[in-house]
Amino acid sequence: MDYTLNANGCSYKGSEKDGILEFLGIRYAKPVGFWEEPEIMDMSGAGQVHAQEYAGVCLQPFEKSEPSSLDKKRQSNDCLTLNIWTKKNDKTKKPVMVYIHGGSFVNGSNNDLTTGGEQFLRNIPEEEDAVMININYRLGIFGCLDLSVLEGYDDQYRRSSVLWILDQLTALQWVHDNVEAFGGDPDNVTIFGQSAGSISVAFLMVCEQAKGLFRRGIMESGIPFFGTSTKEEKRRFSAELLTELGITSVEELTAKDDAFWREKCDWIFENYMDRVSQRAADGEYIPENFYGRICSGETKDIDLMVGATTGEMDGCTVWYKDLFRNNPKQATAEILSIPFQPAGFATDTISFLGEEQKLAEYINGKTDKLKATTDVMNYFMNQLGSRLYAKAQSKWNAHTWLYFWNWMPDPSIFMKDDTEAVFSLWNRAPHCAELPVVFGSGEWAYSSFNRWWLEPYEEHLASKPSR
Repeated sequence: MDYTLNANGCSYKGSEKDGILEFLGIRYAKPVGFWEEPEIMDMSGAGQVHAQEYAGVCLQPFEKSEPSSLDKKRQSNDCLTLNIWTKKNDKTKKPVMVYIHGGSFVNGSNNDLTTGGEQFLRNIPEEEDAVMININYRLGIFGCLDLSVLEGYDDQYRRSSVLWILDQLTALQWVHDNVEAFGGDPDNVTIFGQSAGSISVAFLMVCEQAKGLFRRGIMESGIPFFGTSTKEEKRRFSAELLTELGITSVEELTAKDDAFWREKCDWIFENYMDRVSQRAADGEYIPENFYGRICSGETKDIDLMVGATTGEMDGCTVWYKDLFRNNPKQATAEILSIPFQPAGFATDTISFLGEEQKLAEYINGKTDKLKATTDVMNYFMNQLGSRLYAKAQSKWNAHTWLYFWNWMPDPSIFMKDDTEAVFSLWNRAPHCAELPVVFGSGEWAYSSFNRWWLEPYEEHLASKPSR
């Protein structure tokens, strides 16, 4: 049923669904060109805002587990929108929840029904309410490419490597300026995210420009102690990619359209995702000593919940099952080759770089070597980092909580076409396991996400696209 909300000098045309108000596809920033900085949308002159359909999503590679990657036609650089849900009542000063989606900073969107606001609100007690918001932001090279390596580079593009966090900051500023119209309290905002969204929360906590835009943060299975690089590495990786694409100038790069990048996204993902898409501290929005700021109490005013699942990477190692059977040494080496050197942090307290021999001895001493190797990866990927963040923040703020998630539903719900979707070889909760419970999206969500875990390792390697 149509529902119109008049506020801020404009009219939001949304929908009512059995007591839940829904406003979809609202622009928080003006339409933006490739690698341009976002500019907040002034709603006072927006007129009628049609908010009954999900908007487009950022350009991204194909990924079985990401619904947003399936429909290429909906992918565009013009993607800076948010969705809003709240219960239909006259309450004001409602707490505001802003969700930042995951997807390794290269996939995902706010259109995923697994993490939508309608079921989130139906999943909380009837007498309680909130304003639930989820946002899009630019992904992959569109949010973090260093354009300084190109001819014609000027000051207009000096923040091209941190556009992803500029988008998130712009969305949070829009929420701060406009959420009262939807019954929300701009002084009671919680930001929460999973995986890449969790890492985003970590960086927003130490971002000077984010001060005053939120009070609380929830970090689910994502710690920025890996997937980071230096400014120098970012510049070098960007240069390598652009050289491979045959692009030499900013003018040539920004003239490419959505159709061009839709064709290139899969190749870029397979060949450059682990390098170009890494977060790099720029010193302006992301400090090099980001974890040091947590430890020194600079984020003491932010309440924090942080945690991980007990089988974070169990699903990934389904790929390695046959490889372990045939060549356990190679499989162990591949897993232990994952870089964990964090920016601005003492590597010897979290990184196992240089400790491969000790870890190999540990793994070789276990009967189930696949499980032992997976346990090592689970520990370093998110579990240890969650503990460290909770320990550091709790020294300054007693409102700090650490959790570990180990619940999964009956495996029978994963049966499809006589094939069981194996999420963990040891019946533990893998990455993303908590999301359908957090959002109340039910059993169908479990059966829909992360189907790539079923893909055999050899098929995965063989399916890499060529340029």
